[in-house]
Amino acid sequence: MPYRTLLPALLLMLRAAASDVRYTIRHIRGARDLAQLVQQLGPSRFDQVARLNRVDRDRVRGGDSLVVPQSARWDSLAPDWTLFLPFPRALPPADSIPRLLVISARIQAWAAYDSGRIVRWGTASTGRRDKPTPAGLYHTNWKQTQRRSTFNDEWLLRWYVNLDSRLGISLHQYELPGHPASHACVRLVEDDAKWLYDWARTWRVDPDDPSHVESHGTPVVVMDAYDFDGPPPWRALARDPAANDIPADAVVAALRRFGALAADATTPAVVSPADSARARAEAAARAARAASRAHTP
Repeated sequence: MPYRTLLPALLLMLRAAASDVRYTIRHIRGARDLAQLVQQLGPSRFDQVARLNRVDRDRVRGGDSLVVPQSARWDSLAPDWTLFLPFPRALPPADSIPRLLVISARIQAWAAYDSGRIVRWGTASTGRRDKPTPAGLYHTNWKQTQRRSTFNDEWLLRWYVNLDSRLGISLHQYELPGHPASHACVRLVEDDAKWLYDWARTWRVDPDDPSHVESHGTPVVVMDAYDFDGPPPWRALARDPAANDIPADAVVAALRRFGALAADATTPAVVSPADSARARAEAAARAARAASRAHTP
């Protein structure tokens, strides 16, 4: 085998051995085939398969194709969601940040860190092509157990955590269809939305001047971008089990770029709401230009 072909193959083998997980594509031919898959995996494992495909389990239909993990540990023990972790387990430069939420638009997933150590991760649906979730630094401002959408009052948003009051961007529970589909918000499955709702800390405002923020809530960094013109990135897991991995240096670079970390990467940066909003506005403008180019014949 030529050297240029052998080296990438060896790297894939090393990655797969480290993760102890392989993936295959399962084509769902119809309702009967779907029922057989659910019975074969059991409810808990099928739920994890649905999440890996960024779709609610009750939205899986005949004709769909699913990425399905194959692992002796996953098959023989209680379903272990951490086997599929795409984020770094530790971010040493963020040790001084008590709580931090990182959202990757590219892989439609999020990770929560306590003092630089991951405590939970999950999948999501961020903004659709014409309303992408702007990359940048946010904070969990305020929250409500449920709230009606400002776009459509028929949409009930449970476990609502506001990230940007001006733009109406938030975390909340809503259906995951297998691709970015929101109006710039970050959709979550029910138990993840409830967990983040309880975990996140909110801002403190001056009681005499509510426009003045005395202290921010939990920092939230939205990084990278989804490729709307390519296949869903998790589909590549069948070829490369590490295809969705987010390197620690990429996360740290995003934290520095958007001001969640100071330049020396040892202390959290102090970022004003105006600076944070300006950075997001610039990111939104770039995304809008990219979407416009994508729609041009």
